Amino acid sequence: MIGNYKNVETKLMLLGTVKDKLKRGDKEPITPPKGCIIEFDTQALNIIHRMRQPNQRKLRLIESYEQLKLDLGRRPTYVEIGQLTAVPTGYKQEWGSYVGFLKEQGELTAEEVETYDANRELIEQVEKTVMNRSYKMVVLLAMLERGEERWMEPITAEEVAPFFYEYLHAEKYREIKDAQTAELKGEFDAVKVERLLRDMPFSRIGSPFVFERNTLFVKVVEQHSRYLYKMMCDAVLFRMNLYFIISN
Repeated sequence: MIGNYKNVETKLMLLGTVKDKLKRGDKEPITPPKGCIIEFDTQALNIIHRMRQPNQRKLRLIESYEQLKLDLGRRPTYVEIGQLTAVPTGYKQEWGSYVGFLKEQGELTAEEVETYDANRELIEQVEKTVMNRSYKMVVLLAMLERGEERWMEPITAEEVAPFFYEYLHAEKYREIKDAQTAELKGEFDAVKVERLLRDMPFSRIGSPFVFERNTLFVKVVEQHSRYLYKMMCDAVLFRMNLYFIISN
């Protein structure tokens, strides 16, 4: 059992007596065989505690996270979760967002928890907004390109258009999948690309984003802004990676 927490509940049962009369959630002390002792270090006890819950899907997701964390020797990024685990979208489906999962598992610092709690709507919207195309995430990438201090400032279609066009044409797989509309084919046409931005991603990205007078605004609580910036980058890159690479 050393270092192996998978199916831990089954293995722990082998160390004690299973009683049919025990109801779900009841606890039965583990009695080791005569002459044996059982010792768990703090990390192992924390893992076992996390895994003692009825939702088997959540259990598998926690297992995947813990295994990846063990392999990497640190907390995995969301992009790494997307690349190296079997069901990466499960975290947002079960916990609202990957950051929400990290909070529930006690993996966030106090500053990160404050940032998440203050901007939960924003983080979950980025995670859950429908992506029939990559356009919304490309717009967010354009915002994030401005850096930690300025990314949340209002942005216009004119500002986004050159980045938007160049990003989708920079790689052949992006061009084939998402740059086949009339507005994006051929040479860059600012008028056409700006019109596309206003008609599609700007007007459909949803609260807490607001589109008014050709400008996209986002409501942000600037608490520990560097952590929010990292959370946003991680979520956007995860979704782009999932859309362009994993889904193909």
